[in-house]
Amino acid sequence: MPAGRVLIAFSDGPLVANPTWTRVDDQTGATFPLNFVSGFDTQNGRQTLMSQTETGTATVYINDYQNGIFDPRNSSSPYFGELDGRQIMLQIYNPVTGVWEPQFRGLIEDVTYDIDDTAVNANGEPVNASVQIECVDMFDYLNGYGLTPGLDGVAPPSGMEDGVYYAATSGTVEDRILEILTDATSVGWVTDMTQTASGNTEVIAVKYDPDESALTALRDAADAELPFIANIYVNRHGQFVFRGRYSRFDPDAVKAAGGGSWDFTRWKVGDSKAITADATRAQMRVLSYVRGRSNIINAAICYPQGITPTDLLATAIYADTSSITSYGKHAAAPMGDLLTDTYVGPGTLTPGDGKQQCSLFAKLLVKNQKDPREAISALNVKSLTPVGARASVTWDVLTKADISHIVNVAVSYPYGTGFTGSATVDDYYIEGRSLKVRPANSSYDYVELDLEVSPAVWSMDTHSVFPAFGS
Repeated sequence: MPAGRVLIAFSDGPLVANPTWTRVDDQTGATFPLNFVSGFDTQNGRQTLMSQTETGTATVYINDYQNGIFDPRNSSSPYFGELDGRQIMLQIYNPVTGVWEPQFRGLIEDVTYDIDDTAVNANGEPVNASVQIECVDMFDYLNGYGLTPGLDGVAPPSGMEDGVYYAATSGTVEDRILEILTDATSVGWVTDMTQTASGNTEVIAVKYDPDESALTALRDAADAELPFIANIYVNRHGQFVFRGRYSRFDPDAVKAAGGGSWDFTRWKVGDSKAITADATRAQMRVLSYVRGRSNIINAAICYPQGITPTDLLATAIYADTSSITSYGKHAAAPMGDLLTDTYVGPGTLTPGDGKQQCSLFAKLLVKNQKDPREAISALNVKSLTPVGARASVTWDVLTKADISHIVNVAVSYPYGTGFTGSATVDDYYIEGRSLKVRPANSSYDYVELDLEVSPAVWSMDTHSVFPAFGS
């Protein structure tokens, strides 16, 4: 990627994987006015493990105070009409490594122009204008793409011509996901802008109503792998990502088996005492955590499409009576009508059909969350001067930490144990990211990174419900 906080592809469409980027925060003022960009905010991912990943958003703040270059009514601007729906990339400069790191890639959704008449020129005309560029990531495009009979899916069986039909896969979840993505985008875009795990189950045939969202179909496919724990999201590079169950069960092994194509990283953060004791920890500024009944799950129901009432009662329900006795019943959201079919993952399951897999989904969820434990509700890292022992790792976290990475937390507490950072219990999966970026000086920006995380043990298979990876 070229240098710059804010890059816009003025001359390319939304599905061009490698567009021509133009930097709009040119600090020399040669093309755009000095201080044209006053910062940006981004948000993507989800808040908790049990919530759905939604469309990522960003807001770019522009000071268009000299020549109205982004005024949508200024036909003399070289960029007149060139913002609508264009691709946009937002980046942070790492002053330690000297590298610009992508943080958000998506499409321009809206441009808001605010006129401030508190300052006027000699003609009495306002000279201050604030522009907010509202952006959305690829999920918005996929959500807006309605599946169309005859154009999407495959030739349907007789009697199903009134919808969009996808046949049962002979491979895995990945095959269905790539099929849907190719329908909604193009082969070229899929090649360059996706990063998908294989998945560990085949998926059954399904028919969607006309204009059903492609994003809905993609979520259905991911849920067939394992609801909540398997996930689809858009990473900081703007790629569509699917990670399956073993990416959570054993991420280090999955990364090694994939030859490093997945950038999974274990980050470490801590308070002032922790970073003094361990130079590989980034400095954390805010930490809040909660321990409550709301995170307990001691009953769950999970079943595939087409299950009979008898099989549902026999296989689909799992509960922990001891936890229910201690804390009351706390049921997970129903996981029903999944597209899960035959198991094709590591090792064997007997039987390996959709009913058996779904019963294990419910079992894993309950075993992992039947007891109270600490859940971090706020975790914040801020930029600091690039000189000093803690600068390198802190800036790495600020610029490279992404969804599905793990962050390990170490915090002291004089009247208790705190977070020791020495065990899996202090590992947390990153579920979402929020960034605040403002130009600070000529060397680096002011950056705040807020991470939404979930306890890693909620996503792992420490109870050996499924075969081990590589078995």
